[in-house]
Amino acid sequence: GLKGVRGAPGVSGGAGIKGEIGDVGETGTIGGCDCGAEARSAFSVAVTKSYPKERIPIRFNRILMNEGGHYNATSGKFNCMIPGVYYFTYDITLANKHLAIGLVHNGQYKIKTFDANTGNYDVASGSTILRLQKGDQ
Repeated sequence: GLKGVRGAPGVSGGAGIKGEIGDVGETGTIGGCDCGAEARSAFSVAVTKSYPKERIPIRFNRILMNEGGHYNATSGKFNCMIPGVYYFTYDITLANKHLAIGLVHNGQYKIKTFDANTGNYDVASGSTILRLQKGDQ
């Protein structure tokens, strides 16, 4: 005879038997870490010798902290490896001497401090905020 009209769908059957384990897939790429492990740069230095040479960077002989290793004790310069905004400050104690000191950014004075000490001991300081790019000194 003739083929009849298709009937309504039947009731779904139960779950089947679990299949075999498949092959191992390809290794994925290493994901990033949003866990707060950002690179950081900070340093704190001191000089224990009296009156370093004039007109050259002060070579601080006591490294209190050098997070990231960006302060170069040989040259006396900070080398920026992480672009950003940095705060620099210095405090100097002098005894019966005059003082002229400055903070230099890429060969240009950004701040200068002068002190004409006429007494026994005096303290001078300076501070500034600079936006630095990688490679700045």
